[in-house]
Amino acid sequence: MDRNFMVGQYEKIIYTFKNLNQFVRDLDERTLPAFVTQLCDANMLCSFSNEDALCIFKTAAEVHGCNVVPHSSQIVSTIIRIMCSVTGSLHSDGCSKVISALSRCVIDPMGTEEEKRVTISSLCRPLSDCLMSTNESASSGSAVCVTALIQSNNWQFASDELVNDICLKVSRALEEVHCQTISHLGLVVALSKLNQLTLEPYGRSLIRSGLRILDESTKAGNSQMIISSIEMIHSIMKNLGVRIISCEINKIIHGMELLQDHSMTEIITSVCQVASTTTNLCNQILSWSNLEKQQISTPEDGKLPQANSVGRVKSARKYSDVITIIAEPLSPCSNPEGTNKCSQLYNSMSDGPNPIRRRLTYSEDLSKKHHDLFVCTLDGSAWTRFSEYAKENRDNLTVKISIPRSKVNKTSETTSNELKLIIRRAFQLLKRVHKAGLTFGGQLSSRSFAINSYNTVKLDKTTKEIIKKIEDKDVEENEDHHSFVHMIKREIFYMRTTPTDLLSWLFLVDGCDRSCDELMQHHISLMDEHQNVSTFMSMFDTLREMEKKDIGAYQNVIDELSKNENHSNWQQHVN
Repeated sequence: MDRNFMVGQYEKIIYTFKNLNQFVRDLDERTLPAFVTQLCDANMLCSFSNEDALCIFKTAAEVHGCNVVPHSSQIVSTIIRIMCSVTGSLHSDGCSKVISALSRCVIDPMGTEEEKRVTISSLCRPLSDCLMSTNESASSGSAVCVTALIQSNNWQFASDELVNDICLKVSRALEEVHCQTISHLGLVVALSKLNQLTLEPYGRSLIRSGLRILDESTKAGNSQMIISSIEMIHSIMKNLGVRIISCEINKIIHGMELLQDHSMTEIITSVCQVASTTTNLCNQILSWSNLEKQQISTPEDGKLPQANSVGRVKSARKYSDVITIIAEPLSPCSNPEGTNKCSQLYNSMSDGPNPIRRRLTYSEDLSKKHHDLFVCTLDGSAWTRFSEYAKENRDNLTVKISIPRSKVNKTSETTSNELKLIIRRAFQLLKRVHKAGLTFGGQLSSRSFAINSYNTVKLDKTTKEIIKKIEDKDVEENEDHHSFVHMIKREIFYMRTTPTDLLSWLFLVDGCDRSCDELMQHHISLMDEHQNVSTFMSMFDTLREMEKKDIGAYQNVIDELSKNENHSNWQQHVN
């Protein structure tokens, strides 16, 4: 086949084929580049229906694989042009299938990680730039395409910078009315499942946007938007840290209450799922506030306790006949059925007309009072001990990064983002144990913690025999902290050097005053690089605003920073 065929000749040949896909399959390395280039030309594209063009791109990706990589940017630009057309909204599914085929087929499995990262970026960047487009079909279609890309196996090679850029743009997009689409909500759900660490800083903003969309959709009677917004809120609640959304718990409960009498079964089912998750989160917040010892039962007037931003308890209306949230913070499970079974399990000894009560064993009493701390025996999901996780992921506990401005190409080994998330949640769980008036007595180990597929961390059931009540608070908490540090150094990084970024945090955990525990749970060493930058810039903006509004407070901060010789000239570096 002559490589110098003109556009008209290509068009004539294509329409003489009964099977358009067969023509694309017959292309070779010599004719493919000219064909793709001319097909991506706007004038040539007008000669085909959008369905035919998308079919050609999908087949080319599946058949010619890596040979399509040099043309991936052209293809993505053409897809965006199709989505921007008058009928673009009709082709979002077809566009997403092309993107999915490109991410699945054109990346060379034998290539380097850098090559894979570049290819993923070339596919995703143009689409992410359209997430906030004023053209609704383009923004919605781009969200569908990016979601398809995230759900592909090769998304693991996406850079943290790229993921953070998507999180930023979709959170801003949902604040704009023209971008509040089902596709954008679905994109957040995908990110919350696969990139929860990067999405965490945007959690509160997304919850607020979701509640606004839910309110507007309820008023407009848009059932699909109602279901999608509830699903997004629920996914964030399940997959992101509870501290991220604790301030929004009241608003979430209020939003769900407004839907308790809705006629659609699908909406009621979604609301019930949110209610179950809300129960678990409220119990965690209550335990942080030293209220876990207070036995809370559902009042006869049908009022439901809920937690506000500081973890205090107040009353709210129960979900009538639709939802029954168990207000007792003793038995939250991963599903409503498990919660009911646990309640039946603990209450079975007092059932019947002549209940016979027996004294609970220490392990049973601990499970009942602090059920939210442990892996439930009725939870059917897969849980892995921290020690087993470390063995299975031994080669992925750290990552190597290039040192900027080094004369020789030097690298530094740092803790992986996933391990940072797990360690942070394990330490937060330890502090919840202490706030419940319990201690490990210095017998903490990597076998004490269990992790599920969402990187949720709970205590393994075997720890029930180790945990005891605190007698000497300072001494026993220090012993647990020392054991935690030993666990990370000697068990998780067994026969390996602990990364420097983690060592600095472990030193503080082992040596700092316990009044700093809250800061240790949110230390910069346990954040990924984008969270670091985001946190620093937020603090810096606050300081600049303070300089304008309260010069006295501003000067006090500057004086305190100047006392430390490491920060004496910090402003020169920022400016």
